[in-house]
Amino acid sequence: MKIKIRSKEHKFTIPVPNAMLFSKITARLIAKYARTDDLTVSKEQMAAILDELRKAKRLHGKMKIVEVNSADGDIVEITL
Repeated sequence: MKIKIRSKEHKFTIPVPNAMLFSKITARLIAKYARTDDLTVSKEQMAAILDELRKAKRLHGKMKIVEVNSADGDIVEITL
């Protein structure tokens, strides 16, 4: 996964290894810290979501998950 951030002053890319993104430890951490009053995700549900993301990556290759363009010209892209 790559996180690209571009603004008028700065431009940088943060690479995140897919093995780290799709691990069961990551699923547990996301399930633990992504809780709100309205939403609770179990470890098993988060692991299932990450498994589906892994399958989609294998099937489709590069996918843009998030692409945000601001009025100031700032760009944020998250590519799987």
